[in-house]
Amino acid sequence: MKLFFFSLILSLNSLAKSDFAAPFSAVHTANCLEAPFNESESKIELEKTLQAGDDKLVHAGFKFEHETMISSNFFRTLISEEILKKLSTHESFEQRIRDAKSCEDSTCALTILFNSKENLIRTYYLISNFSLNVSPYANRDADLLETSDLDTIIVATRLIPKHMLPIWDNKRVAKHIKTGIGYYATFMIYANASIDLYTPWFKELSDDGKSYSIFHEFSHNLSYMMNMTDSSAWHALSKWQDTPNGWRYDKTKFVSEYAASAPSEDAAESIVAYRINPELLKDISIQKYNFIRDYIFLGEEFDNVSKCGKTPVLSYMLKELRTNTSEEVSSGALKRCQNEFKATLLSSNDYVKFQDCMKTSLAKEIILASKYPHFIDAKRALLTKLNVSPKINSRTLNENLTKAYHEISSYLLVKAKSEKTRDCSSTIASFSVQNEKYLGQGKYGFTWDLRSHCYKNSKTMKKKGLQEILRSYLENLYHELLKKV
Repeated sequence: MKLFFFSLILSLNSLAKSDFAAPFSAVHTANCLEAPFNESESKIELEKTLQAGDDKLVHAGFKFEHETMISSNFFRTLISEEILKKLSTHESFEQRIRDAKSCEDSTCALTILFNSKENLIRTYYLISNFSLNVSPYANRDADLLETSDLDTIIVATRLIPKHMLPIWDNKRVAKHIKTGIGYYATFMIYANASIDLYTPWFKELSDDGKSYSIFHEFSHNLSYMMNMTDSSAWHALSKWQDTPNGWRYDKTKFVSEYAASAPSEDAAESIVAYRINPELLKDISIQKYNFIRDYIFLGEEFDNVSKCGKTPVLSYMLKELRTNTSEEVSSGALKRCQNEFKATLLSSNDYVKFQDCMKTSLAKEIILASKYPHFIDAKRALLTKLNVSPKINSRTLNENLTKAYHEISSYLLVKAKSEKTRDCSSTIASFSVQNEKYLGQGKYGFTWDLRSHCYKNSKTMKKKGLQEILRSYLENLYHELLKKV
């Protein structure tokens, strides 16, 4: 989603305050800012990352003899072979790349490629702390950012609470290599949520305006990751309606003129207001304030310094996830994982898949049952952030396990009774094919494990046939599962 600021001849600083969720200077005065960038500390950390070692690095035409695994991985993160090759013929990069390839180590090469040690330190800080990749050698159609521009991006990162990290995984931040892009007849485009920075971002904005714009785009990312802009609950707060004639909405529910352009911009600008101008959002819509408080910031508020770092929603969710879940929640999770549950009763090899499914499903069921219903539409971002394995109700699991075992045994043993051949390989292969619809995703593990069990008990197979082999196999598997759970 692109960040459109409509102004043909005026810079953003000359527009009315009501056009935006907060004055640009609020990026420095907002409560609960994270610690400022410390260049000396980051320099030390960068030097540790790039210290010499005994590994060889051969990548994108560079050959270094004394690297470490850490320095090599960092170099590869910043340098894409494909993109570097393309830039090597560009007039702005050709000589720089040629000079860098004469270096004997990654420190020398990266310092040249990023034009200065200061730029490299800031690049390291952004990638290591926020997974924001500003390298033009890793991002398509990108140019080098100046030190001052990197600083404005760093200012915007101070608005991100630590508990929300990580948000991205190697997220692109790029100055578009083509100049002049972003100017149109009636408006200018400064940036988008990708995050691409266009010419007006550099020419029309003050440093504070740049930082505001970056945090606006961060806010888009936050809303997308939590599925906020597709949430019917969010749409209802401004009465958004998508009609053939465009969006209809309640004009009294927006923190800025720009927020009224689309639900996604409403979300981004409202998140900006919540973070750096919370009283405005409270006045406009306390419902939106509460939604963003619980849904995006996990309960942390910024209207008073006494609330900095306190995340009641996160604390509540972690407590719920760490305690034994109710029978109702456990039953709901088992329904979500019924295919994996059945497969694990057919083959021990499928138990890990069942565990993974239950971990995710239990968390979803807990969220659905919690007092914070806004999370119903949330994507996996929240579950990943919580990083806790919920505990299924043991009674519910044992009851369902026993019930499913008897159902599967009854069905398959009846089917096996008609099998007359006594060869482990062909008999079991044929049986699996005949019952593949019932076996579902557990078919392959079941076939392999049952065949192995048959070979170990070949005398029983010769004497009593498949039914007895299947009976003992399912019974053994059932008792193994009882021990695991």
